Parts: sequence; C-alpha cells; structure tokens
Amino acid sequence: MSCEIEVTLEPAGPVAAGTEVRVLVKAISTEPARCRYVRCAAGWTTSGRGDPDSDHPFKKRVPGEEMQPAVPLEREFRFTVPESGPVTYRGLRFSRGSLINIDWSIRVQLDGSWPTDPEQTVPLVVQPRSI
Repeated sequence: MSCEIEVTLEPAGPVAAGTEVRVLVKAISTEPARCRYVRCAAGWTTSGRGDPDSDHPFKKRVPGEEMQPAVPLEREFRFTVPESGPVTYRGLRFSRGSLINIDWSIRVQLDGSWPTDPEQTVPLVVQPRSI
C-alpha cells in the first residue's frame, strides 16, 4: 500500500518576499486508506559553516478523508512569505564547502493508515522584494 503526493506551487517560479503562495496538494493512494489529516509547513533552513538555524513561519493541519484507489485527495494551503525574509541565498563556494546557504522549502505530509506516512518536500526560491 502506498500513496503518491503531487505538490504544485502558484506562482511556480521564484517569489518575492511578501508574496502569497498557494500550495496545491494532490494525493493518490494505491489501495483504500484512511487519511486522518494533511499537514503543510513552509520555512527556511541554513547550511554551511557554523551552527545551523531554521524557522517555519507557516504550519497548518487540515482534516483528511477516506481514500479510494485512483481517486485523488486534494487540499489547498495559502501562506505569505514574510516581507522581512530571509531570501534564498547560495554562499560563496570554497574547497571545504559554502560559507552559508539559506534555502526555503514546503513540506507536505499525510497522516494515515499507510505503513509509512507519505511526504513530499519541494523547494521554494525567495527573492528580495522590489520597491
């Protein structure tokens, strides 16, 4: 028994800080299953030298439903990227890696009767806001 998740972002390309993002979730199970809820989180993490940091300013959980094979479960989430950022950043590369990177992502997870709860993570590129 498995479940495939498709996540679509609108707008699809890079977004400016302060932009509202629409997250469309479509899940299809291969067998009858009970999805208790669908969870969505959006946030940023740092990597590179130094201590890692992260923040997830958007987290939401909505009810699921009984699922039948090949019948999609669809949910929609909306969140606004904070105007204060941070923006996506890929730091200078050195022989030992990057100084710092800042990456945004959206993670969707279904909680249900599958042996392993299905999840999908998609990247989001956040650019500085135009004034």
